[in-house]
Amino acid sequence: MPRAKSRKHPCRICRKWFLQDPRLSGRQKTCGSPECKQAWHKKKCAQWNRKNVISFRENYLQQKLNSATDSTPEAFMPDIPVRFIIDWIGLKQFIIIDYLAGYVLRRAQSVRLSIPAKPP
Repeated sequence: MPRAKSRKHPCRICRKWFLQDPRLSGRQKTCGSPECKQAWHKKKCAQWNRKNVISFRENYLQQKLNSATDSTPEAFMPDIPVRFIIDWIGLKQFIIIDYLAGYVLRRAQSVRLSIPAKPP
């Protein structure tokens, strides 16, 4: 059986031309240098995260709830009496409130940053 002739392809990161590895049967996107592989992986992960932001947030919250223990999470808010709040409403409810408060703050900051500053 005659072997298919390989063609050169440009690397999607550095744009240098390279011959694809025949074992990858046309799926190779970068030239193979570690920097290009890492940059391509970072790009594809960011693309996946943008596309699957809801599932990422659900997984993040679920992991926080699963790892919740009775120990005092002082790292949440050091200037608020966290132990008192947790004793009053419960640890899992506190984690959900903390998550929602962080989400609201991030949204407010992104809106504030998107508003152009008034000229002096």
